[in-house]
Amino acid sequence: MIERRILPRWQSQLKRKWDQRPYGTLKRKRIGLLGVGSIGAHLAGTAHHFGMYVLGYTRQSETCSDVDRYFHTGSILEFAAELDYLVCSLPGTTATKGLVDAAFLSALPHTAWLVNIGRGSTVDESALMEALNSNALAGAVLDVLDKEPLAEDHPLWCTPNTYLTFHMAARNYLPDIAALFIENYLLLISGKSLLYQVDFEWNY
Repeated sequence: MIERRILPRWQSQLKRKWDQRPYGTLKRKRIGLLGVGSIGAHLAGTAHHFGMYVLGYTRQSETCSDVDRYFHTGSILEFAAELDYLVCSLPGTTATKGLVDAAFLSALPHTAWLVNIGRGSTVDESALMEALNSNALAGAVLDVLDKEPLAEDHPLWCTPNTYLTFHMAARNYLPDIAALFIENYLLLISGKSLLYQVDFEWNY
């Protein structure tokens, strides 16, 4: 949507204006995955299909073969400095709260886009709005916010180059939930380890 300028072209359509402005490509762009769990790992494979170079930031694991380069604790600003797109898919914990702060946003190239599909608490929204209003960041796609629903008078509604998707990126469907429940139930009654267990030390 961003590279092909879909929304600006739709605005051109509304004005009945033929729009052949040049567009970009995802090929050879650098995508940074802030969190390489099940969601991040899937995104890494998808990004490779588009010819993107994939960088991953994790606590310590390096299990996803689709990540071209890993970064760990202490190198987060170095990780940010190389990105065209940042995708946050981290869980909401004390360790991730405010991780994407003013310093992190300043380290991103001014041409970078931020996409948050994890938890709203990861991103310092005041710092993000400042970066967007000052053109220090190209734009943001926010599926999750720190407080939902967003208040009617919140400035994010009209912050430049900000797209809200209202926490709808991954709806839960009952047939999928039932299938997971059955799978774990069969493991339970056979005395085997359950899938998708929460580590209460890390809260995810």
